[in-house]
Amino acid sequence: MPAGDKMLKQKQGGPSPQIFSPCGAKTRMDSGFYLLSAGDARSRGGRKMKILIITGTPKKDGLSCDCVAAAERGARAGGAEVEVARVCGMGIGHCRVCGDGWGTCEGKHSCSFGQDGFTELQQKIRDCDALIAQSPVYWGEQSETLKSFFDRLRRCEAPRHEGGCMYNKPAVIIAAPGGSGKKGLTCLDQMEGAMNHLHAAMFDYFYVNRWNADYKIAAIEACAKALAGGRLPEIEARTVGVV
Repeated sequence: MPAGDKMLKQKQGGPSPQIFSPCGAKTRMDSGFYLLSAGDARSRGGRKMKILIITGTPKKDGLSCDCVAAAERGARAGGAEVEVARVCGMGIGHCRVCGDGWGTCEGKHSCSFGQDGFTELQQKIRDCDALIAQSPVYWGEQSETLKSFFDRLRRCEAPRHEGGCMYNKPAVIIAAPGGSGKKGLTCLDQMEGAMNHLHAAMFDYFYVNRWNADYKIAAIEACAKALAGGRLPEIEARTVGVV
């Protein structure tokens, strides 16, 4: 099934439920698809939809950078305001597992060591309407710097549930193994686990290597454009009134 096609499933009978928009608008599935109008999808209080792209690659070019560039092109083409955050250049360290296992992350939902760039990026995620996360694959996992960030973020935000920075926000995850091109699935599994802990709404997944890069990168661009245009993940939790 082509990337994103699973998001185009038609409603099979029954009344059209209201769907929650990450941009604060409500609409109905009158077209039979989970799709918002361009005006509602791209604005909240008159502003454009904000998409944050976060990457764990330390490189300035290569496969991961091509994936990020495609996501940025697509999101901008869809009318979104886009920011790219490169975690490897921010100096974000690993979780220190404070106290008896929980520090200020549990009660105050902030990190005691957040001045290393963590708090800044945590706020960027809180301010965005959708997240695209990309990582190269090392040892079958996301890059250590990106993993360290998500390890800390879920400690701060997961306990907040509905108040969390990613609650019900659409998320796209991209794994790009170089070299052998293997272990992308285990990386995606790890990244999806973090998104699940953060109560995000999964929008799409991409496993990109040297052999499929030509069409997968094109699909990433199309996915980001659809996301910016207001297409929503088809999950029960996004229906208004469902917790």
